[in-house]
Amino acid sequence: RMTFRWEWHLDNKEALEELLSKDIIEAILVKIRGHPLELQRVMKIAAFTRSSTFDIRHLYTLYNRVFEKSPPIEDKEKPETTAKLELGELQQYLDEAVADGLLLNLAGSCVYSFAHDRIQQASYALVPAGP
Repeated sequence: RMTFRWEWHLDNKEALEELLSKDIIEAILVKIRGHPLELQRVMKIAAFTRSSTFDIRHLYTLYNRVFEKSPPIEDKEKPETTAKLELGELQQYLDEAVADGLLLNLAGSCVYSFAHDRIQQASYALVPAGP
């Protein structure tokens, strides 16, 4: 009879934490990328707010200003609307993110927050690096 066991050598805890952190962010990125492009854009813009908490009206203004300055390039594999969002549409996307565990919202409140700081980091990572 043979038995096997795992043996962990955690001499470098910082390296292990960094590795796990990258894996978690990658898993969150996969989850976010599974949503419509508009929700991905909303998450990107929300990631740039000064804190993990944001007001829907503030996000609405930011989203539409960003769109005015640089309309998004349409993804040929996922053709979706590229127009500005109405406040009701933004609310629906935010509610979808809440339902999927990406954001938190107190029922009836116009204030949202990222469910975890890693979700905000992953949303920020969706933004392509500049030249």
